[in-house]
Amino acid sequence: MGKRRSRGEGSVYKRKDGSWCAQYSHGSKKKYLYAKTKKAVTDRLREQMNAIHTGDLVEIEPVTIDEYLDRWLASVEGTVRDRTLQRYEGLVRNHINPEIGGMMLGSLTPSDIQGLYQKKLKGGLSPRSVEYIHITINKAISQAVLWQMVNRNVAATVKPPKPLKKEIQVLCAEEVKRFLETAEGDRYWALFVLGITTGMRAGELLGLKWLDVDFGKNRLHVRRTLWRGKTYPPKTKKGYRTIPLPSMSVEALMFQRLKTEAEWVFPTGKGTCVNYSNLVRRSFKPLLERAGLPDMPFHSATRHTCATLLLSEGVHPKLVQEMLGHATISITLDLYSHVTPIMQERTASAMEEALA
Repeated sequence: MGKRRSRGEGSVYKRKDGSWCAQYSHGSKKKYLYAKTKKAVTDRLREQMNAIHTGDLVEIEPVTIDEYLDRWLASVEGTVRDRTLQRYEGLVRNHINPEIGGMMLGSLTPSDIQGLYQKKLKGGLSPRSVEYIHITINKAISQAVLWQMVNRNVAATVKPPKPLKKEIQVLCAEEVKRFLETAEGDRYWALFVLGITTGMRAGELLGLKWLDVDFGKNRLHVRRTLWRGKTYPPKTKKGYRTIPLPSMSVEALMFQRLKTEAEWVFPTGKGTCVNYSNLVRRSFKPLLERAGLPDMPFHSATRHTCATLLLSEGVHPKLVQEMLGHATISITLDLYSHVTPIMQERTASAMEEALA
């Protein structure tokens, strides 16, 4: 016969619905833990008993996951960018709550979370999207630990799927020339020139003001980004940067200056902020088609193309990193690893020339 548990050590039993329950006493109150398997609920009971003995017990609040996530989302509003908050809300609403929202927060196990990830992958969701689900759950439960609503972050032990690295689409030099020739006469021709020659992000281009442009020294300062009509500071310190302008960019900006008196460098016809989606749909995509170029994201045709051309021409990766505003050089090298073979060939040629 198995060893009988002493009073207060708790008991484990199977419920009629097939789940397992652990019952224990704390003070004068009876407490209950739930899980899908006997092992999971036994492990949680052992953790709770250890917490009682060490004085680290957290009284698990009887709240469902969807109720808790509503509270968590309200708490992060104003502490993260609007774009980040909307992503959290969308993932919670469309993927997390429909699957595990009805479960009790204190009953959530690593296997429940892993099962959620597997179900989403089998349902056709990309590994990158599932990774975002993991980031959201992990952040939310980390806060629950700080609020002393649960003893530990069960998501911290779960490994999300590793996103597949996509091949970056870029334009070659000849395609860039064809695109810009096709764009001549378009309202945003100067914006496309600046995007390709500086590698600035779309939000940085749209958030550029004339006070940021120094025609005397042929450079500009990146100080903000624009998204859905609101301006935000750069995410990192490296995001604040000064970019030297090639003559092509200076001429394009001078041409743009003659066209507008608005504070924004690239405003709408009414002088207001440009909506990125409208820019892509009404101007960028039609220009790609007219130029006979493959369909690709704005980011690829401008920022990725800029970095690839510079690295291919032998510009030092550190200079490219600073120009793009990447937090570290490793991000630049990893993102544009497709240029490495070209850089290696140039290195070999340079050595031959040096010793010739």
